[in-house]
Amino acid sequence: MPPSSFVNTGKAARWDFQRERVYIRTDQLLNRASKARKCREKRIKRTNEEVVLAREPVCPNCDRRMDKVGSATKTTYDIRFSRFGLKRWVVTYRFDRLWCRHCNSYLGKPEHIKPWGWCGRNLVMFMMFKIVDLCMTQRAVADELNHLFGLGLQEGEVHRMKSRAAEHYADARARILAKMLKGNLIHADETPIVLKHKRGYVWVFATFHEVAYFYTETREGTFVEQALKEFKGVIVSDFYSPYDALPCPQQKCLIHLMRDLNDAVLDYPYDEELKGMVVEFGELLRSIVQTIDRWGLKSRFLGKHIVDVARFYRKRINITHRSEPALKWKERFLKNREGLFTFLSHDGIPWNNNNAEHAIKAFARLRRAILGLSTAKGIEEYLILLSVCQTCKYSSVDFLDFLLSGDTDVDSFAQKRRKAKQRTAECPF
Repeated sequence: MPPSSFVNTGKAARWDFQRERVYIRTDQLLNRASKARKCREKRIKRTNEEVVLAREPVCPNCDRRMDKVGSATKTTYDIRFSRFGLKRWVVTYRFDRLWCRHCNSYLGKPEHIKPWGWCGRNLVMFMMFKIVDLCMTQRAVADELNHLFGLGLQEGEVHRMKSRAAEHYADARARILAKMLKGNLIHADETPIVLKHKRGYVWVFATFHEVAYFYTETREGTFVEQALKEFKGVIVSDFYSPYDALPCPQQKCLIHLMRDLNDAVLDYPYDEELKGMVVEFGELLRSIVQTIDRWGLKSRFLGKHIVDVARFYRKRINITHRSEPALKWKERFLKNREGLFTFLSHDGIPWNNNNAEHAIKAFARLRRAILGLSTAKGIEEYLILLSVCQTCKYSSVDFLDFLLSGDTDVDSFAQKRRKAKQRTAECPF
């Protein structure tokens, strides 16, 4: 047998063909275990409720009477939430099939039981909560629900439910981005992701209350320019050049700058000109951070440091340097002068990009669960649901409560919750 055959056999070792088709013929224990597993995978049908759906036999197109052409049943498997637990709930719907002989229109399954197939809405939303918020794999979700509720759920069905849920909440992400564009601050960042047979990038736009994730196949700035072209506020980002093309004020992340300065000092430990530049910039930034710690991000108090910035540029940047590292950093300071200290003259603008970095970490947890097994379409579906999840967290709203509510607007749902809490506080009894 050629060596390549052994390699292919090794790759196929993860398959269950030998165990399920060969070994069970000679091992009775494996045979019984296989039959028991197949029995558990069957969907257990124990109806908790029967609902007869009565509807007017009137054609919605021509307003004429429709003829009954038969009856049908539809069984949905759902879960019900109690205060401290879950319960499986199976509902059998009975309805008539109607046909209009005048306009040849047909009414079959009622619309309100169509969207999620045999799964109930609560069950689908509970799956999305586990996949997106708890970062569980689709296979783990299917195995857990089958073990607890005997649903006979397959991994592919969880994937289909994820696609339908992402389609359902696509407008919610669009509303989140539209609200961000009307504000005065957006944090932006990007991170790579490995998919099947290729590599892509995930972009995150964040504020203090909203987060939106998007997928692109390349790191080109065309997407950012198109997505943020209507934004007129201040964008906080790193030093990636596509952000400079946006027609709005820029604030560069000073933590990225300090990290690069520290690396430069470690690379050139005997360069006194570079070391003096780094020390004076550190003292300048330290005094600014002390003001922020005391008074917050208010231009009324931060404006006094504009004079200190001008002094730093006169003393260390506008003079002649002889060392090559100092000359390079002088050019960088001059190039980004307008974007380094924008926050001094605006209220509520941070001096770092930690808000976007925090949103990136939320995606990184989900990325570890995906394990590079998703496609471009699949990762876009994940990002739609993750945008809703993180926006709920930023708005102090429980993600699962939002999913179960049936609402698709996080902002309006958060306002309803706040009003309900106020009413409860005013009248607790």
